[in-house]
Amino acid sequence: MLAYNNASTEGMVRSLTQRPFGLVGNPTFLTFSLYLVYKLSTLIKKSKFTIFISLIAMVISGGRIVLFFAIVWEIFEFIYKKLLRVKNIKQFCLNMILIFISLILFLIIISLVIYFTPFLYQQIWERIANNSYFDSYSYTYRFQMYKLLLGIDINAILFGGFSYETFLKWGIKYVDSEYVMRILQFGILGFLFLLYPFINFCKRYKFNIYALFLLLACLFLAVTNFSVTNYALIFYIILYMVIYKKLVIEKPNNVLYNRRFANVRFTI
Repeated sequence: MLAYNNASTEGMVRSLTQRPFGLVGNPTFLTFSLYLVYKLSTLIKKSKFTIFISLIAMVISGGRIVLFFAIVWEIFEFIYKKLLRVKNIKQFCLNMILIFISLILFLIIISLVIYFTPFLYQQIWERIANNSYFDSYSYTYRFQMYKLLLGIDINAILFGGFSYETFLKWGIKYVDSEYVMRILQFGILGFLFLLYPFINFCKRYKFNIYALFLLLACLFLAVTNFSVTNYALIFYIILYMVIYKKLVIEKPNNVLYNRRFANVRFTI
């Protein structure tokens, strides 16, 4: 690893100045772990200061796919909670107006953040302006990985059987897609077994929005990275599951509705 880094000094330094990645070793993984910790903190005790610091840290970390998911999910969660409290037509209309105004302000803020963050400006703003967003190597390479599945025998798709050495023989040093990598290794059936704990977690809590969040976040990240089989992220994923379970057991009403957990004590 040291020899490789020394041979790629220019690229490493450029990456450090653009996308600091902390202790988890990857900008996307850092953003994802920050997002999980942020969601846990809002479950325990919602704080505007925590929200601000978390969002700033996520933007600086530069994990684009996680930021995209976070934007979509936060919008969905905001609308869901507003509509959940609707009791009459008048309140529904007021909530819809509030939702519309909030979305406009949110999109303006997000646009400003992207414009004034150098890495996001280069990778998102300029590419959208030039109509070349999906021409990026990050996407074209991953599209090639998914094309691999089209040329593989159906039995291998279902049951797997490929090893990492096989990818090296094909000249593929990294796959950058959990779906492609694990399906070719373990098949679709094996990948479903890997997802079973997360599906069971959602089922146990009746597919509550907070439980469903974890599964959808992992599945979304798996499109271009690794989540449920990533050793750097699994600690944060399990931490979310354990603390959520603790919250439901000790404060079953608060965790789903009132969200007041200032005095909750955890023994993990």
